[in-house]
Amino acid sequence: MKFTSVVTLALVFALGTISTAYAAESITGCLSGPDSQGAYTLTRAAEPKEATVTGSRDLGKHVGHEVSLTGEWSAKGGDGGPADFTATVVRHVSTSCPKN
Repeated sequence: MKFTSVVTLALVFALGTISTAYAAESITGCLSGPDSQGAYTLTRAAEPKEATVTGSRDLGKHVGHEVSLTGEWSAKGGDGGPADFTATVVRHVSTSCPKN
């Protein structure tokens, strides 16, 4: 009985870790950059308004375009600074950015 409980707890913990490790999010906005560190900025209508974006090698092809990025937040921003987003997938939305 004790062995079964330990195995069950280990399995529950492993499944919980797996499900959160792959929690990707998609964000859409206008891409600019790169800055001196090679990071790009995504300006969007939703909060946070700006996200510093790294990750995908495809980012450079889409500067000045509206894109949808899939990836993960590494920091949600704070103290008024931009949030950090690591993109794994870049999807082209438009060759121009919407006018605000």
